[in-house]
Amino acid sequence: MAGSGGEDGVFIICLEASDLLLEPMCDTWELQQELVPYVQAVSLQHDHFLKLPKTERQAKVKILMQQILSGESGNPGEGEEEAESPGQIRMEEALSPHRFWAHLRAKYGTRLGLILEMLQLMEPMLRPRRVLVLRFEGEPTMPSASLIFRASQPLSSEGGAYSREFAPGGFSAAGLNNWLQEVPSARVPPLWSRLAAAKEAVEGSQNVSALILCAQSTSTETIPEALAVAGRSLCHGKQVPCLSAVAFGSDFTSERLAALEDLCAWSGGLSFNVDEPGMLRAAADGLAAHLFQADARFLERRRYYAQKQELGTCFMDLPRLVKDLEGDATPSRLTPLRRRNLTGLPALLVKASSLPIDYAVPSESMLTVLSDVTLVLAHRWSRSLRVWRIRRGMRDLVFGEPGSIGLDFEEPVKEASGAVSSTWRLRATHPPASALKMEEGSELVAINRVRVTPYTPRSEVARRISSRPVSLTFRLPKSGKEVAPSEIFPMVVAEIVVSELREGLTPLKTAQPPLSSAVQRVQAVKARKLPQHLHQANSILESLRGWGTMPGTTVPAWVEHLKADSPLGRRWTKVASMDLFAREPGLLYRVLLFCGEVVTLARASLSCCCWRGLLTATSKPQRRLWSWALRHGEGPSAKQRAGFWRWALRDEDAQRAAASLAAQVNPTSEEETLLDTVSRVDAASLSRLCSGLGGAVPGLEAAQSTADNIAAALGGTGRLPASMLQRLLVEPWHCQRLWLLSDAALPWLVMQCRYFQVAIAAHVPNLFRHLIGEGLAPELFFCRWLQGLFQSCLTPELQLRIWDLFIFERSFKVFVKLAVAIFALLEKRLIGQDIEKMMDLLFDSSAWSIPQEEFWTAVLSVKVTRSMMLETA
Repeated sequence: MAGSGGEDGVFIICLEASDLLLEPMCDTWELQQELVPYVQAVSLQHDHFLKLPKTERQAKVKILMQQILSGESGNPGEGEEEAESPGQIRMEEALSPHRFWAHLRAKYGTRLGLILEMLQLMEPMLRPRRVLVLRFEGEPTMPSASLIFRASQPLSSEGGAYSREFAPGGFSAAGLNNWLQEVPSARVPPLWSRLAAAKEAVEGSQNVSALILCAQSTSTETIPEALAVAGRSLCHGKQVPCLSAVAFGSDFTSERLAALEDLCAWSGGLSFNVDEPGMLRAAADGLAAHLFQADARFLERRRYYAQKQELGTCFMDLPRLVKDLEGDATPSRLTPLRRRNLTGLPALLVKASSLPIDYAVPSESMLTVLSDVTLVLAHRWSRSLRVWRIRRGMRDLVFGEPGSIGLDFEEPVKEASGAVSSTWRLRATHPPASALKMEEGSELVAINRVRVTPYTPRSEVARRISSRPVSLTFRLPKSGKEVAPSEIFPMVVAEIVVSELREGLTPLKTAQPPLSSAVQRVQAVKARKLPQHLHQANSILESLRGWGTMPGTTVPAWVEHLKADSPLGRRWTKVASMDLFAREPGLLYRVLLFCGEVVTLARASLSCCCWRGLLTATSKPQRRLWSWALRHGEGPSAKQRAGFWRWALRDEDAQRAAASLAAQVNPTSEEETLLDTVSRVDAASLSRLCSGLGGAVPGLEAAQSTADNIAAALGGTGRLPASMLQRLLVEPWHCQRLWLLSDAALPWLVMQCRYFQVAIAAHVPNLFRHLIGEGLAPELFFCRWLQGLFQSCLTPELQLRIWDLFIFERSFKVFVKLAVAIFALLEKRLIGQDIEKMMDLLFDSSAWSIPQEEFWTAVLSVKVTRSMMLETA
């Protein structure tokens, strides 16, 4: 049961880590009214200013105001020959921007001050309880690459940066403020997935309540669709916490406030909007009376919301928590938190996917790489990252030296109606920027990851550009080299994944694992005298040496290893003798290896129950036999492929489940059908990711496109069968992670790229060293190809052979081998080329001109095993 009536409960404080917390609570008009009197008051206190003529004093005041608004320090610029007097220096130090903003904060207050004051009022009730503080941060207006990373599961433990636990008797507002001053400045994850995880971690406690303190009025955390998805993500587990929320500021829209109120009422809590200090006491008293009394008022609140659900007057569509609406004297029974609480999730996510996602602004790790202009070896791959982003129409400029950057911008034009008809665009370049050959008309979209919109004032643009180093992100005019729109999302994911790989994991070293062990295995393969197909065939036959009839008995050894209740074992005991191939499996396997056809294997397994057990069991020799036939023999025909996939996917159970659910749901679109299938596989992971992205599903379009291409390749005229899709989404095929439909997708993709990184360094070391020296990260291309299952790189025939192997072997190692083979076959054409020519070749698969058989032979010659991948992990 949720609620915090007793002192044995856990109280979770969710505090938004927004820059707005420290900004003064004044509007633009109030700021302008304060600026002139402040500059004049400070200036008149200095003799140096009073000695100036009136015209110079007026000009000086104007210059100082511009410097404050633009964020400049007011110190003399470079090139000024005349030294300034100590009095003038002291005056300009007093008129520095941070002094003015400190004056505004002291007069108008800050949102952080209001939050701490509210918690101080509630401190007597919070102190006896266990308090967990979570810092969270979304994105203003729309999701971005940074939010995709932060909404995913962390690559490593990072809890200390965004959470702090106070034991009973240890909480205080002052202690919280001290912790906030000490935490690192790194951006923290969004709220809802972390709140769900914290709730599950403390579910052993009797009572769990959460207080959400919001400051950013346009955050993706409070988008109504995100709140509706969050409600479903909180339904996983044994209980739903009692949520209350306080929104600080007067600029929250009525839609967001209504959504917050709906979510809080649904869970049994309260919601307030505090836009002035005088409202704090009433809000704190209301929360204290509702949350910390022993009469379980949250149940009343839930019952009230359940009645609204019955009448259909709720603002949002949320799961039903109350099963029976009873009188006030009898507590209502809560519904078990089962899958039916996720009803409507696919339709909700499809609707929320209309929310635009900003793929222009780089993530934090990307900005770290792009801002390093020294081109040290660790960050030299930024050269390929820049060319990569130019391919999708973005360009990043970094300026590290003080002074003018040499860029002139055309400001947005405001019409009479107040609308803006243009954006910030590059008008002309001067030294030093002219050497960069920027295209005129390029749109300025971000400065140091902060978006620039048509409504961003000139003073704000100037203030942010004045910092050093400064990274400017531009959207380029259309060009002939841009990729297709469908390729944008895979390229964005590749940027994020490779940035986390290169910045988060240690660089490879030849003399240390995992690269050293991978090199030894590759060298051992090259030292073999037998061709690979003969070596693998001999290995399969060697593994069957002990399966035949043992001396002194007529029962083969493989029968003795069957379970006691095995029908095949009982049948053997009833029959006096079996055929020679059943008594000597090695002979049967030798004949089938000679045939080398998957169809022959399938037909042979239908001959009798003994052969079926020898050929279709899931033990290692049987699987190696089928893999050998797929690699070195002939695979299934086009008509047989769908049946072979169903058998290899073991989707009989999934097919029955899909048929039973088909009668329960009636999706209205292909996207909704796909999301419904995903929610049956792992709805919790999907809802955690999407609740952090404002309800958006960034991988939906790419997943639907790839699924449709798979269906077309199988010869179907419609969509991919739901049962087959469901099997592809689960482990070990992991397509839910591959298509970024899970919060575990990003760490998983990072590890896939790590496997490829080790493999390419072990197989083609000379090319790998050349790529590192030129600053090209081959993992960018691997990650992009992988998300489409290499459809853009292969002929249809070779593509199906690769997919057959992937489906049967249940491992992504086949794609690692394929990518290494591509680079190995192109090695002679890549060595000696500069980065732009190399990337042009890798982007244009039609220019590779590699014969299909040579391609397939190269793939099979690459040594990548599951054990090598486990060592890398």
